[in-house]
Amino acid sequence: MLPGARYRLDPFHLRQAMVAALGRETQAYRKVWDAVRTEEWSRVEKVLTKMEKQKRRGEEAAYLEAEIIHGEELARHCGR
Repeated sequence: MLPGARYRLDPFHLRQAMVAALGRETQAYRKVWDAVRTEEWSRVEKVLTKMEKQKRRGEEAAYLEAEIIHGEELARHCGR
């Protein structure tokens, strides 16, 4: 890399990475793309951080749901 050079993805590959991370035509995708286009990096970080927290909460909820279902199945199997 050249001294002082900045690495940037071209628009095609940037959008491709965003679709993989955020899904196509989602509200988060539009918000991030608008922020990237206007180079509002703090806004990009804010949206991505919010999405990460929501994903984590969703994963925790799915885990708890699976544990409840497993517990109910175990109770049925044991005759409770």
